[in-house]
Amino acid sequence: MKNTKKVQELERELEDLRLKIYTLEEGLKNAETFINNIKNKPDFGLENHANSGKPEEDPKESDDRDDSSDDSVPLGIQRTPASPTRAQYSKRTNNIPLIVIDDIPIIQNITADESNESNESNESNESNESISIKSTTGKKSNTESWIGKILMGFLASLLVFIALITFAKVLLPYITDTIKIILMFVVSIIITVTGFIFRQKKPENTFFNALLACGSTCIYLSILVTGIYFKAISWIVMYVLIAIWAIINIFFRKNIKDWLFFAIGNLGYLISIIFSIGQNDKALIIPVLIYLVMITAFYQIVHWKNKYQRHAQNVINAFSILIFQVIISNKYEKIIEINIIGGVAIAFSFIGFIAYIASDFFKHKTIHFYIASVNIMIFILSYFLFVNHIHLDEPYFTTFIVIIIPAIILEITNIYWKRKNLETVESVLNFIFSGLLFALATVFIIVKKHFVFEYGIILVVYSVIIVYGVIKKDVAFKIQGWALVIYCMAFGILLMLNMTFSIVALILTASFLVVEAVVYNDSEFNKIFNYCLLQGWIFIIGLQAEDNSFADNRSHDVIISIVTYSIMALFNVIMILIKFYKMKDKEEKEEKGENKEERGKKIHIVLDIFNLVFLGHGGNMMIISNDYLYKILYLAIVVFLACINFPVKDKGSRERYLYTAIKFALIIFMSLSVFHAPNFVISICMIAFSVICVALGFNNRLLGKYIRIFGLLMTLFFVFKFIVVDISYDTSVMKAVSYLISGILCFGISAIYNYFDKKQRRINE
Repeated sequence: MKNTKKVQELERELEDLRLKIYTLEEGLKNAETFINNIKNKPDFGLENHANSGKPEEDPKESDDRDDSSDDSVPLGIQRTPASPTRAQYSKRTNNIPLIVIDDIPIIQNITADESNESNESNESNESNESISIKSTTGKKSNTESWIGKILMGFLASLLVFIALITFAKVLLPYITDTIKIILMFVVSIIITVTGFIFRQKKPENTFFNALLACGSTCIYLSILVTGIYFKAISWIVMYVLIAIWAIINIFFRKNIKDWLFFAIGNLGYLISIIFSIGQNDKALIIPVLIYLVMITAFYQIVHWKNKYQRHAQNVINAFSILIFQVIISNKYEKIIEINIIGGVAIAFSFIGFIAYIASDFFKHKTIHFYIASVNIMIFILSYFLFVNHIHLDEPYFTTFIVIIIPAIILEITNIYWKRKNLETVESVLNFIFSGLLFALATVFIIVKKHFVFEYGIILVVYSVIIVYGVIKKDVAFKIQGWALVIYCMAFGILLMLNMTFSIVALILTASFLVVEAVVYNDSEFNKIFNYCLLQGWIFIIGLQAEDNSFADNRSHDVIISIVTYSIMALFNVIMILIKFYKMKDKEEKEEKGENKEERGKKIHIVLDIFNLVFLGHGGNMMIISNDYLYKILYLAIVVFLACINFPVKDKGSRERYLYTAIKFALIIFMSLSVFHAPNFVISICMIAFSVICVALGFNNRLLGKYIRIFGLLMTLFFVFKFIVVDISYDTSVMKAVSYLISGILCFGISAIYNYFDKKQRRINE
């Protein structure tokens, strides 16, 4: 056969050479004719020379030409002669006559090189067109091939089986069970053998492959029906026959890419597991389990070379043993066989998870993460079924360890990905999945209030993730770590754990605050977050201290409340004094147009808000306290807090001056009211403070405008209060003195305005 093909190829090449030689001969003849015409008619050459500067035009035939004359053609035009007989009939076209188009004029002054170039370009264009056609139709042909070869073969097997069942229903009343079984196996084997023989002869014909698959499926179903419906064979014999069928079925594959027999084999494997629900003999549980393990191992080895089949087989194996575990667990209770099945299911899924994660370190593939994730979920489900069956009394910490191990392994994998810059989307999914596993594991020690959670050890464990994120400056690790830490802190607050948990949380938060504020100092959000969290834990520890046994009376509770409030307020004061709001200078932010005053502004606002909250709380406690000693103590703290953020002349703003004036006005008014000062005394004091505001406003004209206006408005308000509310028919000396002092203060404000007005006019002059 090979020699015949080579002879045919040589004959084709010889025919091509003959055609080329003939073309060259005709070209030479035409060239000679053209040269002779030039020699005989010299004017022709002169005309061409004269018109050489003009664009060439296609010569046209004369209208006076005699149509009957074959020789009358325009000068320089030669008619293509008819091809000889040997050219018209060639082996290249299987002796079919070549189509020769006669009487088409061609310009003979085209060189042979140009002709060859045009032919080559045409050939290249044709080849490019053929490639593009193939590329556009490739996907359609692949889809069509898959439907025709695999899907149709699978459906054919299903339809044939339905047909056999239909025939069986018709013939059932007339034949015995033995004949039915024999007929099933005979028909199935005939179909299988026929498909196998014809596929060997014509392997390119997909119909015979589908016929073989149909016969193989029929044999499998015949084994199941014989054992389950007719009960002609025992369960052990049935599973042995199914195992033999599964092994033989593998050898029916055409190649490693054969998905048809892959699907048939695994479908039979899964159906055999589902039908195990019908057997009631406990002694058969372990033999069936051995059968499952053998088939899973065999299929995994056989399908190893095709990577997609390898991945799919791994998932099918883990899932199939989980199904068997669910079936047997629901059918039986408290038998040792179920524990053995659970152990095998846990081992299979965990080995699959470790194998795919470990292989990712040596040969990275995106799909490894997804297959490993599926194995983890099967692993956790198998473990819960196992624990639920054995009824452990204290499975909480064990469950925590079992779940947290894959979470730690996934975290290590993500660290590897980050270092190698491998994944983006998978890294985010890994963070979410591992974080959920950490959270799920923590639930079990939270419910039990295990010492790992109660004493804050779990906070230290999860803070390691934050430390890694801080060191590597990786936002994803920091977010995941803080999410887990806050998750644990929230449960700790809800469950009101002992103070040890809160102290550990306080120390960790303070440590991270120092790192963010001193070491890095590059994120306003991180500083604000850690500061607020630390203040919260100080407050929680104060509440826990009040609930402890030593705080068994009211006086102790008040003292603890004052101490807690003082610590929180003092911490806020320290943050203001050390300029916690100052941020590290960054060239990038300066390039974006952010100046030094803008950086840290949000932190400054947060500190001021806390300061205002502490002022309000101190004033409220001063009002509700019955003991004058506590009132004086709270008043001292409030005045101290009010004085701590005085606006500095060169760095303050109009708003800050006004804020400070309003703050002190409220403190003075509230203090006098709390200590039950007379109304006229309150009015005098407020008018006196108004005079101070006006004077300070004139002292700094640029920034003091708002404070001056505030002083004037406050003066008008309290003068009106004096006249309407405070004046009475009582003619005591003290009230008269008060009115006199108030009048003098108002004159003082007028004098201040007159003085500065004259001063300004002198400057203008």
